[in-house]
Amino acid sequence: RFDGYEFLNFTKVDGLPDNTIFNIDVDHDGHVWFLGFNNQLAYYDPASELIVPYAHNEVISRTPELRPVKRDFTVLENHQVALSLINSGIHIIDSGGHIQNPMPSEEIGKHGFRRVGDTWLYYSNYYGSAQKDDQQEIYVLPDTSFHLKGQELINTRTSYRSFAKLSDGTELLAIANVLFIIDPAQKTNHFQVFPHQILQIFISQSQDVWLGFRSGGALRTRLRDNQLKTLGSYFDGQSIIPTLEDREGNLWFGSLGNGIHMVPNVDISAYQKVELGGIDPKTMVTCPIPGGNTLVANFKSEVSLLTPQGVKDTYRFHPTQGCATYDLWYDTLGDQVWLATPCHGIEPFYVGGIQVIPQDANYIIPINTDTLLFLKTGATTSMSFANRRTREWDQIQFPDEFSRYGGGHPLDSGGIILTSRKGLFYVDIDKPSYTSLKGLHPFFGRRLKDILPHPEGGYWISSGEDGLLYYSSDTLFPLNRTHGLPSDNIQTMAWQGNTLWVGTKSGLTGVHFKSRLQGFTLSHLTTKTGLLSNEINHVCPSGDSLVIATQKGLSVIKTDQSYRNPTLPYIYLNRVRLNGTEKSVREPLKIRNENHTLQISYTGLAFKNQGEVNYRYKLEPYDGFWTETQETNVQYTSLPPGAYTFRVTAQNNDGVWSTQEASLKLHVPTPIRQTWWFISLVSLAIVAGFVGILRYRLNQQTRRNDLENKILSYRNRALTQQMNPHFIFNSLNSIQRYILNHDSKASFTYLGKFAKLMRQTLDMSLLAEVPLSEELKTLEIYLQLEVLRTKDHVKYYIEVEEDVEADLIQIPPMIIQPYVENAIWHGLMPKEGGGQVRIHCSASQKHLTIVVSDDGVGLSHHPPKSTDTPKHHSRGMHLTQERLKALSELYKNEMTSETKELRLPDGASGGTQVTIKIPLS
Repeated sequence: RFDGYEFLNFTKVDGLPDNTIFNIDVDHDGHVWFLGFNNQLAYYDPASELIVPYAHNEVISRTPELRPVKRDFTVLENHQVALSLINSGIHIIDSGGHIQNPMPSEEIGKHGFRRVGDTWLYYSNYYGSAQKDDQQEIYVLPDTSFHLKGQELINTRTSYRSFAKLSDGTELLAIANVLFIIDPAQKTNHFQVFPHQILQIFISQSQDVWLGFRSGGALRTRLRDNQLKTLGSYFDGQSIIPTLEDREGNLWFGSLGNGIHMVPNVDISAYQKVELGGIDPKTMVTCPIPGGNTLVANFKSEVSLLTPQGVKDTYRFHPTQGCATYDLWYDTLGDQVWLATPCHGIEPFYVGGIQVIPQDANYIIPINTDTLLFLKTGATTSMSFANRRTREWDQIQFPDEFSRYGGGHPLDSGGIILTSRKGLFYVDIDKPSYTSLKGLHPFFGRRLKDILPHPEGGYWISSGEDGLLYYSSDTLFPLNRTHGLPSDNIQTMAWQGNTLWVGTKSGLTGVHFKSRLQGFTLSHLTTKTGLLSNEINHVCPSGDSLVIATQKGLSVIKTDQSYRNPTLPYIYLNRVRLNGTEKSVREPLKIRNENHTLQISYTGLAFKNQGEVNYRYKLEPYDGFWTETQETNVQYTSLPPGAYTFRVTAQNNDGVWSTQEASLKLHVPTPIRQTWWFISLVSLAIVAGFVGILRYRLNQQTRRNDLENKILSYRNRALTQQMNPHFIFNSLNSIQRYILNHDSKASFTYLGKFAKLMRQTLDMSLLAEVPLSEELKTLEIYLQLEVLRTKDHVKYYIEVEEDVEADLIQIPPMIIQPYVENAIWHGLMPKEGGGQVRIHCSASQKHLTIVVSDDGVGLSHHPPKSTDTPKHHSRGMHLTQERLKALSELYKNEMTSETKELRLPDGASGGTQVTIKIPLS
């Protein structure tokens, strides 16, 4: 399947009945049917892009009458299939798989039509040709014999037979190399014999009769006076069987062994090597001569006479084929042609009765009615003048720096204007001398190719890089790519009527003037139109025709015909992918994924464009303007929510946009988070969350304030507890005792430590945290006072492990003293003989551990009530535990204290131990 860009190939793997396909047909539903070598059928469904086996292939396999090799087939309505079989005519399989309307045996041996529904089928005695026909009568070839005696016929038992009918009812039947022309209305029969076996007959829309031959190419003919008149031949030596005409008018020819040929325009005659009598078609020059004929020559010493019927005569004027022909000029005085070639001493010769006179030169310029100017460039530069009547010669030499000429034109003053690679020059023949004209205009100093007079005055000058310039005494007018020319490298020019033909390496352009320089239109001819090549070497007007010499041969056009393409491209979407997944090209597409990639591929069927179709597309309303491209796919990513329509159209080879568009509707739903109700809910949730957070923060702040007040209260109460009246009273009593005992030194020591303890306690009460070292120093002063007061009844030990950084670790102030005080008053004081209290500090990665232990009476001791024992109610431990609990809640770090009784080996109480754990972070 070919779409103008590439071939998509199908085999048995894709569902074909066989890898050898004999025939193709299209049914009313647009399905493409295939008949395989194994007598099985299948069809291609464009909707699913799948090949589907024929439902009744089994009927064909098991029916003996349907086993002979088939000639062809056609598909009728409701999937009825008409098979054309060798030696048994036509059989029809209906939609139910039943064989109907077999050819009656008595009709075998004749040729004719059989009507099936609205379709007429042609049949013959050898095998049927199941071709549709819209005539309303049955015709059977008469028994009248054709008198073919003396004709060179090909064995018909192994030959093809083909049938076709013209719009006027004339029937054409080909058997072997004989074409029978049957006119049912006049009841006349005619025939023509051809040198090659006829493989097929094809009727084009213009009623041209195309004959495809075995090893004979294709012949374009037109029926006139009961005979086929040749209009052109194609593909010489090839075997041509299938032929079809597409909607643009292109003709497609299938060959045996040479692939597929496409002819864009049969009204442009093509002459390649075979049609030119075997001469090389490259780098040709042409010259019109009377009778509508053209003399053509190339760079290999070959000259041919081209007539409307083809090449009539060819002459090779140099045996080595090394003599190029640069120019040809027809001389009406002697019905002769002058030929410019760099080879010397070539004698005049005749081609098709026309005398050709070679001359050692590059260009031929007619000066007046009697004189020709021959320009020769190369190692030496010279001008030779020849009298057309007497053939007398005169020559002028010029310096080598004059460079190579391009072209020239005589002036009324007797001088000559010449173009060259170094610009424009005026040559005075009488002196002789030359003058550069580049001072008149910058264009005249460029690399110039040729000069051509305008029919109404002035000159057109061509260049190899800047297009054209029209020059006259009062007008300068450029014409280049900015005005529509396909290239600024001009190869050749020619006038024909009001049209200036301009040849470039990008095709041929006609500049059609309405008047001198006012109002012109352009038309372009390229390979897309039907030229053999876009590289134009030479153009030559010949009557109402134009002979175009290209790098691949000659193309001849009728200049009174329009070669514009009226057919607009048919465009369709062939693939839609969403995030790499195939989607239907026929159904509206809903895109639910917000982050998506959409790829759309399309194809415009414009075979004349030869794979260079211009497209324009727009996604409405996303794209504000059309985008033009030659790419066949487009991609969009993350389209915003909305409804869209993708539209694409194509342009034919004449630049006309098709009115038919391929389109696809898209819908990108609004994401839930962008809907009004979702936004409202989210807004309410945000407001509620904000209010909740605000209330939470306020509550947290209130709670924090409460906790801080609580902690401050506990700390103040701890201070009060630490400075309770009993402690102060006992301390002052001890000091008084020392004074009364005239122990001034001890009293001063006790008083100094007492004052220092009071001062440090007051200082620490103002702080939330203090270094562990400061806490231990204050604690040691307290213990020293207790030792003095109890007269060595209490001993203490403060131990800090080496890895504990006491100066850096921060702890709540006055957190240890209540437990030490409790150990002294409730553990050691009731014990006879006193005891010791030990404070041990250690640290892990997460916690500081402070252990307060004593060897007192323990927790289970209940002392008897005595009036001699001072009454002490210490609530410091309880306050400290409450304080630790509040600090843990405030800082989200758990601070704990654990009290346990120590036991001796015999089970007796060994004292009390309190473990305090404070997080380090």
